[in-house]
Order: sequence, then C-alpha cells, then structure tokens
Amino acid sequence: MGPKRAFQLSKLNLFTIEDILEHFPRDYIERSVLRPIGELNEGDYATIVGSIISVSRKQFRPGKEQLQVIITDGNTNLVCTWFQFGKWITHEMIEGKDIWVSGKITFFMDTAQIVHPEYEILDDAQDDDFWKSRKVLPLYSLTADITMKQMRKFIYTAFELYHDYIEETLPEYILKEYGFPPRKQALQKMHFLSDTDKLPEYRRRFVLEEFLYTQILWQRTKKNCFRKGTNFHPTGKLTKPLYDSLPYKLTEAQRRVVKEIFADMSSERQMNRLMQGDVG
Repeated sequence: MGPKRAFQLSKLNLFTIEDILEHFPRDYIERSVLRPIGELNEGDYATIVGSIISVSRKQFRPGKEQLQVIITDGNTNLVCTWFQFGKWITHEMIEGKDIWVSGKITFFMDTAQIVHPEYEILDDAQDDDFWKSRKVLPLYSLTADITMKQMRKFIYTAFELYHDYIEETLPEYILKEYGFPPRKQALQKMHFLSDTDKLPEYRRRFVLEEFLYTQILWQRTKKNCFRKGTNFHPTGKLTKPLYDSLPYKLTEAQRRVVKEIFADMSSERQMNRLMQGDVG
C-alpha cells in the first residue's frame, strides 16, 4: 500500500492494521432477506436487489439536475432519485448492471421510489470469488476515494496476513462469565458474517471491551489527580479589579464556583474540574 492510499485511509482514522481490523461494518446486505418491489408499501424501509434498466439526468430547476435510475426485479420497477450527486455516481450507474439499494419507500404516480438510497453495484462487489459466495456482505463507511470493493479487499487482506497476530484483550474469567468468543473469532465474524442473528453476540463483546478499557483509563486519570501538584495562593490583586470592571454582579452560584476554584488552586492536589452553566 502506497502513501496515497494510506492518506485516503487516514481520512477514516485508519492508520494501522489494527485500525483496519476494527473498522466494523455499518450494515450488512442479506441476500436471502429481500422483498419483491411489488410487495412494498408507503413508508417501508426496504432492501432491494435488481437490474438497472434506465439512467437519466433531468433538470428540475435552473442550474439544478436530478439523477433518476430505474431498476427492476424482473416484475416491477423502482425509481431511485438523487437531487445531489457526484460524477462518481453517474459513472457507476450503467444499464444492465445489478444493484443493491436500501431506503424508505415512497410512491409517486403509483410508482415506488427511494430518494437518495444507499446503494452498491453488485457486479463490482462480487469480482472476488470469496465475496461472490457470501450470503451476507458487509457495508463499510467510506470516503470518495475508496470504493466498497477496495475496502472489502483491505479487510480481507489484513485478516489473511495478520490473523495470527491478533491477541486476546479480555481476561479469561470475563470470557467465561459472559460466554464471549475469543477476540480473533469475534473480529472475523464481524466482517465475514454468515448469520446476522448472531451479530448481537459479537457486538456485545466489543461493547463491553470498549467500556472496560474506557473505565480503566478513567480510573488511571482519577488516580493521577491525587498526585501532588503546584499550589497557588490567590491574592485578589487581579480578580478584584476584574470584578469591579464587570457591568453586572456575579450570581450567588457564580461566586460559589469561583470560591471553590480558588480553594482547589490553593491545594497541593491536582485540580480536575468541569464547570457548567446556562448561557442566558
């Protein structure tokens, strides 16, 4: 991977192999859970796979265009509309290609449509034999410079080359108590899922892992607050002129907070304080 690609990945805060392994899918395509377009109702959130039969750009106001893509599942058509779109979308939408779309169903002139749907061109996503055979396809957060096909390849390659280096981060007793799978297995399942019914089990493991280490960091920070710090002794030489210059008087709550801050500053204990108030 060259510096240009590394820079593109950095836009997603992906700097290391571990970052890539922990770049979890934001959603999944379940090929077996698809509804015919003809069965869709107003307001449904649906996932459809079909073939592109028409691509057109229409002007709906001076200087403004909409992109309209019509897909079919073999029986009924669905209109996908974009009022804001980039050139990369028009380059991808080619008649005859298979496409996955997802979004909220509305009807216009008795025709089902989705405005600004999530989509993926399946022809490009399935070039690799590994992904072609999968029942569930992961969907990742991307940038304009990285396609879904490329991201899947990065994830697959990272596991292929570095899966032996994945180390367990949770104590054995926690794994047993909660019935969590090993970290290597859980990471693989998050990306190469075959049954979405088991997804909550793997997510739960990583939620607890993140929560645990966040708490450890907070405890470490809290412990550091008890270390000896520098104490100051406010004399009032600067604060009194400041008070006198204000065009208003401090409230009782404001005076109390200032007094508490001065007390903290006078102490040898390190100060760690969050001040909150209403802006009126």
